[in-house]
Amino acid sequence: MDKENRDEFNQEFLEEMPAQFSITEEEIDPTTHNEYYHYVSKIHVGEYMEDSALREGEKLFDSTVTLIEKKKIIAILSQIGTVKTYRLLERYVEQAEGELKHWNRAGLRHCQMLLESSLSDKSVGGISTGLGGKGNMLRYLVVVGLLNPDLHPEQKRIIEESFQHTCSHHASEAEDFNFKSSYVKVSLLVSMDIPVGSVIEESIQVVNERTSCLYDRYFVTNVKQPTEEEIQRYLTDL
Repeated sequence: MDKENRDEFNQEFLEEMPAQFSITEEEIDPTTHNEYYHYVSKIHVGEYMEDSALREGEKLFDSTVTLIEKKKIIAILSQIGTVKTYRLLERYVEQAEGELKHWNRAGLRHCQMLLESSLSDKSVGGISTGLGGKGNMLRYLVVVGLLNPDLHPEQKRIIEESFQHTCSHHASEAEDFNFKSSYVKVSLLVSMDIPVGSVIEESIQVVNERTSCLYDRYFVTNVKQPTEEEIQRYLTDL
């Protein structure tokens, strides 16, 4: 591929990616995420050539290759950070299973950040949280305790409408609502430009102005799905 065609190819690839900040859309297990970045920090990319790394990369599709070896291959491919290594990791997404699924997601995301920085004039910041995100928004899970157990349908509708209405005014989205007997768990996509607490507190205020049913205190995380034990521990402190 000559320089003109290569530059055009790279530019088209760059235009497919989000500008400035890129947020991982899929959830990545926090433990695997941390392990991946600790592992990849020890790799000296100068020791590997793209062509040989791509040949090794085909071993990802070989069921006889060990998990440890596949982890190393993914880390090397991501650290090289070229369009070809990105495409190979992208191709492996559908076949990766178990721990390798999260490991490959972390590698793919890392490779994308390196690509964006190398193909543009600006350094690109990458944000990867356990719960992922979308576009310029980070995903949060919010748990709000109920003043009285077992909401009736009209109250549930008001809660959904109030969160959705508030989010629409803050370039954010209310994705999902999970109602339990003593709490409601809400999945939010909140713009990076907006403090998540502002969206949550305004939503709770709007709800309680219409039907007083929510505590004004809440539990929020963007790291992982809270366990029932963690939720109940929060509820006992209300």
